[in-house]
Amino acid sequence: TRRIEAQTQIEESRSNLARAEQMADLGHLKYELSTNQYTWSEGAYHVMGRSPETFTPSHANVLNILHPDDRNALRQYRNDVLAGHNPPRITFRVRQDDGTFRYVETWSVPLRDSSGTIMGLFGTIQNVTERKLAQMRLEESLESLARAEQIASLGHLKYDLTTGEYIWSAGAYRVMGQSPDTFTPTEKNSAEIIH
Repeated sequence: TRRIEAQTQIEESRSNLARAEQMADLGHLKYELSTNQYTWSEGAYHVMGRSPETFTPSHANVLNILHPDDRNALRQYRNDVLAGHNPPRITFRVRQDDGTFRYVETWSVPLRDSSGTIMGLFGTIQNVTERKLAQMRLEESLESLARAEQIASLGHLKYDLTTGEYIWSAGAYRVMGQSPDTFTPTEKNSAEIIH
């Protein structure tokens, strides 16, 4: 009875993990140095846009489906983890079957045995395409605003009534003949530079 109850709890935990990965568009992976083998969760296959029936997870196979500009960064990341470092998360692009790219963020840590010897790595991967595209659109919008301000010789500012903070755009600094390195706009010093 205890064995059946324990098995039921394990199955429920696995089911909950799979459900959580699906909800978060997340997966996990494990790499073992001794066998040079990767193990991917169902969520990892989904995030990478691959099927366990048609794709064998290996370092070479993963590099093959990455954007060429991201391959060296992932190689270095893996080497850093296997050298015992805990590097921050990185984002890379994975080519989908239709030729488009998906943005994937990974975070890995070294796996050690009881003596501290590195045995491999454990990592998570998450589809961050929507977040990355939104960030790119925001950056493009800010760049467009900065170009428009420069072309039109104008700027904009914001005053926060609750904090009393003035925020000037790069164009506002140009128009006012000031530098953000040497001038912090306040109500007092902004008035002082006006005739």
